[in-house]
Amino acid sequence: VASEVASNVRKNVATIREESPKLFKMGQDITGISSKEELRNWVGEQLKLATECVGEFMKGYRRGRDEEVDKMLHQYFQELDEQQEPSGENSPVSEENNVAAKRERRTWGRRERRRKKAQTTTPESTIDSEIGHAV
Repeated sequence: VASEVASNVRKNVATIREESPKLFKMGQDITGISSKEELRNWVGEQLKLATECVGEFMKGYRRGRDEEVDKMLHQYFQELDEQQEPSGENSPVSEENNVAAKRERRTWGRRERRRKKAQTTTPESTIDSEIGHAV
């Protein structure tokens, strides 16, 4: 058994010695890479391409994440608006006030609306400390 294994190993080594130059030449012909320098250049180009692909993916990921966060915040603040609006008053004066308040809310930016909501729900000292830590 050991002699059979030894003869098989010799045959395999001889075959590798014969066929390896042919395979090496075939690989060079197929890829067009014939030196280490060309291989390094090709790998460098592939790394640049991979970096660009990851960058594009991350841009799309961030855009999608930001859109989802905006939707969630919009829904959250919409629910807060509904909770704070008086539900029993239907007089023309209150409707005018509601219309004016809605217009005012639309003209404000998102950051200002968040700050306004936060001021009505939490003490100002907490907001100031949070803003100070966030900056």
